Amino acid sequence: LNLSWHYPMLIPYLGVLIEHVYLDDGDEYKNKFNEILSMCAENKCSDGMAWTLYFCIKNNIDIDDDVIEKIICFGDCLSLCLLDSSDIYEEKINNFVSDIIKLDYEYDIDRYWLLFYQRFFKDKAPSPYNDKCFDIMKGYGVDFMPDENYKTKAESYCHVVNNPFLEDGDEIVSFNDYMAIA
Repeated sequence: LNLSWHYPMLIPYLGVLIEHVYLDDGDEYKNKFNEILSMCAENKCSDGMAWTLYFCIKNNIDIDDDVIEKIICFGDCLSLCLLDSSDIYEEKINNFVSDIIKLDYEYDIDRYWLLFYQRFFKDKAPSPYNDKCFDIMKGYGVDFMPDENYKTKAESYCHVVNNPFLEDGDEIVSFNDYMAIA
């Protein structure tokens, strides 16, 4: 854990550590994760921040308010999506998104298209675009921040095609037909 800041490639392996350690809210692990998040935000280390946020959210590790502010100020899109997916920081994320829209500058909206889409997908906000792209993606169930057990319609269709109990003569429904009934 102490080496994670110096060697960011270790951060994804924190999941192995977390599985073997009891984390209680007042212990040193919470403080260490907050320290890593803070350092990643201050030094603009997007991957380290996103991985650490993922572990904190997945394992219900409280993130200090000052660290949340640093993450939002840094403005890393994936980290903001992770915060948004937790539903804990709705007001702060909503304020951030509103500020981006108020700028009325398409470049900034495009920088955060993933955040805007995820909020649209979860029915938290309308699309900032005047086209149907988000509607089409949502119609196909595209979710870039799915729950652990979520499967896209295409993944579910793979289970239909690869059903081990199919007999040689059994007909497999086409993907288009599957999509029509799914």
